[in-house]
Amino acid sequence: TTIPLLDTGKVASMHDMFQNCTSLSDESLNNILAMCKNATSYSDTKTLAYIGLTEEQANKCKTLSNYSAFTTAGWTTGY
Repeated sequence: TTIPLLDTGKVASMHDMFQNCTSLSDESLNNILAMCKNATSYSDTKTLAYIGLTEEQANKCKTLSNYSAFTTAGWTTGY
C-alpha cells in the first residue's frame, strides 16, 4: 500500500512497475506522479496504464497535488 518517493532521474522504463499494486494510498499515488515527472531519462510510453496503475487509480490521481506537474512533463493516464 506504500510506495516511497524514489529517485527516478535515470530510469529508462517503468513498464508494469506498479502492476498488481491495487491498494495504494493517496500519498503513494502522489509519489508515483512525482517519480514519473522526475524520470527525465524515461524513454517508454508515458502513461499510468503502461506503468501498471488501474483506471480507477489513474482517475484518483487526477485529484492529487502532483497531477498538473505530471501532465506538464508529458504524461497522461492512458485511459
